[in-house]
Amino acid sequence: MKSFIILTAICLSVIISQNVSAALIIDTGVPADEWGSAVIDSGSSYEALAAEFSISEPGYSITDIEGYFYVIGSGAGNIYIEIAGDGGDCPSSTTLYSGTCFVNDRAWFGVHSISGLNLDSGTYWVVFKPASGTEVAMPTHAPNGLGNEAFMSPAGTSWQGKDSLNLGIRISGIVPEPATICLLAIGSLVLTGRKK
Repeated sequence: MKSFIILTAICLSVIISQNVSAALIIDTGVPADEWGSAVIDSGSSYEALAAEFSISEPGYSITDIEGYFYVIGSGAGNIYIEIAGDGGDCPSSTTLYSGTCFVNDRAWFGVHSISGLNLDSGTYWVVFKPASGTEVAMPTHAPNGLGNEAFMSPAGTSWQGKDSLNLGIRISGIVPEPATICLLAIGSLVLTGRKK
């Protein structure tokens, strides 16, 4: 009982001192290629692109997902951004989130203020697909590329691995707090104490 009181006091002091704040979970940096080969469009190739990322601790709440794009000719338009499960060397058919953004320049574009996208520890894929009439590209060779990437050309067929793309991707969210971990520890101790 004494250890329970001490642990409770420590955890309460941690809880009181913590602030919830957003943090970058994934940041590959701005790609170096001026005109990369990673094209997403609804013309002849109609590619979709994806990159794998991992979360090491449970409790991440994703709030923002962005890709680095540029427009091909007059092809500004919508891009669907999805979070999918892991299918090995490609995204699985399980879509955990889907949103849309409008791309009209060379810059970061994405979906923001996402609510309710809570991910446990594990491996996931971020997927970029074009809407009808959209012709944009994602430059390649970001300095901190994710390593395991894939493309689908034409979109709707099957994924193929392409690990040298190093797309520009940023994912932000709220990371697990020490306070949450302390609350889980207190709960475990309470349950253990009740069994005795």
